[in-house]
Amino acid sequence: MNSSMAGRSRCSRPAPLTVSKNSSKIKKTAVPNQGRSSPVIVYLKSPDIIHVKPEDFMGTVQRLTGKAASSSSSPTSCVPYMVGS
Repeated sequence: MNSSMAGRSRCSRPAPLTVSKNSSKIKKTAVPNQGRSSPVIVYLKSPDIIHVKPEDFMGTVQRLTGKAASSSSSPTSCVPYMVGS
């Protein structure tokens, strides 16, 4: 092999890419009501995971959100049970 061809590959180089004359730039259109972005939620601490029985779910939600439990539920029905980790 010739020393001048030692660093070259045996394939020819492809032609450089060009933009067609028929192409045009695409502009992003403004969507109505886009000025109103959704709020960003920043957690100060990791959310707690609470495991409850299905029948105690509503009472637990009401206790955690500050709403009074309905009169038909017993006082112990909204106490969650924790699953061992």
